Amino acid sequence: MQSDRSTGARLAATGTALATIAVLSLAACSGFRESPKPPDPNVMPSDYKTQLQTELRRRLPDPVGVRDAFISTPTLRQVGGVERYISCVRYTAKDETGAYEPPKERAAYFYHGELTQIVDEGARNVCQGAPYQPWPELMRMCKEVVCPGR
Repeated sequence: MQSDRSTGARLAATGTALATIAVLSLAACSGFRESPKPPDPNVMPSDYKTQLQTELRRRLPDPVGVRDAFISTPTLRQVGGVERYISCVRYTAKDETGAYEPPKERAAYFYHGELTQIVDEGARNVCQGAPYQPWPELMRMCKEVVCPGR
């Protein structure tokens, strides 16, 4: 009888040990899963004009009557040690009083196809030699998202 109890106790202890090892093994395996890959930072933005126009409508004190608007197709450029898609824009817009400011040149940076920032500091260097094209959509902007009668 004594040996039955000790055998049973040993079996119970062995079963508990095996169960503990199994749980620990499964827990350890879950830590070895492959983490998701980060997004590709250099995805060509497909709707760059729309993204830029939306942001400029928000930023400009008076988005009506923008003149001399030009834009370049986003191209991969090396800036600050990283390569990003950058589109250059040039335009003349009104200030808060309704008077036209001097022409502005800005560089628009994209990450994973999305506009992340528009900068004017250093844009002249970044945009030097950019192949600008007319951007009539920017010159037709109005204060509302959808212009009446257009």
